[in-house]
Amino acid sequence: MTKWQFYTNTDQAWEGMLAAIAEAKESIDCEQYIFENDSIGRQFLELFVKKAKQGVRVRLLVDGIGSLALLRSSYLPEAQRAGVKVQFFNPLKPWWVYKVTFWFLRDHRKVLVVDEKIGFTGGVGVRIAMTGRRDTHVRVTGAVVRQLREAFEAMWQATHLGERYIKHKRQQRTEDGFLFITNTPRPRQRFFYHELRRRISSAQSNIYLVTPYFVPDRRLFRALKKAVRRGVTVNLIVPEQSDHPFVDIASQSYFWLALHRGVRIWLHQDHKNGDNLFIHSKAFVVDDNWASVGSTNLDNLSLLLNYEGDLTSTDPKFVAEVTSQCQQDIADSVELTRSDWKRRRTFRRKLAELSTWPFHRLM
Repeated sequence: MTKWQFYTNTDQAWEGMLAAIAEAKESIDCEQYIFENDSIGRQFLELFVKKAKQGVRVRLLVDGIGSLALLRSSYLPEAQRAGVKVQFFNPLKPWWVYKVTFWFLRDHRKVLVVDEKIGFTGGVGVRIAMTGRRDTHVRVTGAVVRQLREAFEAMWQATHLGERYIKHKRQQRTEDGFLFITNTPRPRQRFFYHELRRRISSAQSNIYLVTPYFVPDRRLFRALKKAVRRGVTVNLIVPEQSDHPFVDIASQSYFWLALHRGVRIWLHQDHKNGDNLFIHSKAFVVDDNWASVGSTNLDNLSLLLNYEGDLTSTDPKFVAEVTSQCQQDIADSVELTRSDWKRRRTFRRKLAELSTWPFHRLM
């Protein structure tokens, strides 16, 4: 039986993960896109070192660009000497800068597996600048943890061999309705992308989409428009302002098209509470009978070009909890109407939006 616990901001998630790591007896497998050697990163690293000295197998897999600061850290060699095994996926190599696969094919997943019994996944990275952010992370126990472990193992072994196009297999849903779905740059292994499109295409009543960045490909955007035409209520929750201004403009270039088709857009207001605060959650609900929480943003990078992982479920209680979080996000947002956006959309803004379109496939 799968059990879970949600964390709805970064600080809660860090506390939960550190507590689980502190109790580890056999193994710790950690996979992160962003892992820095700052005050929070050092807490993780020092705990990794402590557990490694106690005989626990500790493996840390991080992305070569997202965690570049860790690669240059003076503490990393010390952690490795203590027994912490560290690998960088698709690392920085000057002679690769002109290759497309260098800039893309990033490992964007956030996975932690402790003693092969406890799993964590969601949207939370390890960087102190993320403190206080609204995000969604989840702790799970049960059969689905094996799927997180196998996904980690596939990336770990392939990284060891220097591979960048990594094969993943689609897992089978557990008896209680849970499934960890990976997503890869391989067209036939974009499992989460295809699952999300399928769910949207068959939706009958409502859809909630919470994402920090909204630059969908044509097929996904078309599926959303068709859902609205079927009478489905589509709620899109995005930050009014994220940490990437150019991506914000790219996201906004879809707003008029979405509003014109009947999509309801909600602008989350966390950015007004402080620097670096914006909603970073990636949570999706369809028809109150399917929900997902994970690392996948609704943009081309996540859906088509990066390695991602999302926990999905048809369990009614799990779905109800994710739905409740989405509804709370709406309560913390301001709805953007067609008339509002028409007033905001100056000629200069239209030109800025238009300038992003040639880059959408790479965002």
